[in-house]
Amino acid sequence: MDEREIAERLQHFQKIASKHGYQTVLAATVYQAFDELAQPGRLGFVTIRTGLYGRVVNDDLVHLMKLQALKGASYSVWWGVSLSYVPHEWRTGLRWHRSLRSSRFDLFEIPGASAADWRETEKDIAHTQYGKTYFAETLHTMWARLRPQVTAWLSSVQSIAGVLSKAHEQAERKWTGPLHHPNPLLVYALTLGRMGRMEEAMSALSRYLSLGLESPEAQENLKNALERGQLLRPHTGL
Repeated sequence: MDEREIAERLQHFQKIASKHGYQTVLAATVYQAFDELAQPGRLGFVTIRTGLYGRVVNDDLVHLMKLQALKGASYSVWWGVSLSYVPHEWRTGLRWHRSLRSSRFDLFEIPGASAADWRETEKDIAHTQYGKTYFAETLHTMWARLRPQVTAWLSSVQSIAGVLSKAHEQAERKWTGPLHHPNPLLVYALTLGRMGRMEEAMSALSRYLSLGLESPEAQENLKNALERGQLLRPHTGL
């Protein structure tokens, strides 16, 4: 962020404060307002915990949507999938999340990551420090912009084949911000393994391990995870 952009952002928020003042909207109010606006239940989601919603697609796949708290007393929506065959711990052993209640993001999207103009990114954020009126305005703008992206992305990930396509796209993406965890290339490798395409899976896993991010113990655990993915109950939707 250069000095000109910093000055523009400062002026932008000073104008907002001059119009609306400073009054932080409570988190409980934020989550309730999003529930009422987005109506996740009508989209087939259940509440896993406050701000996190999930819907089961099959034994391998849970769709997730989250109202994510950000820096600066603001919120946005993240979306993605939780995968039964992707461990969330592999450095000292293998641990999994295979129920709806234990779901977590394994492959996901964050809005505005590739936006070149900060003004566009701002449209994907709901602000809570300028009172209820401005919060309501920004919440409605955010959801109007993001709902089509959320529904389109999740609609394209109804099967393991859909997961594989999205994981491959992210693995090849030129990232402008922090890379997601778990690494999309690792998710891609494990998805290939789940599909029984072990030669391709081992090649993708070797590519990931060549990045030098994992200890020898973790590398062995990930190889074991790849093998275990085939031992789960037969998956559907190929």
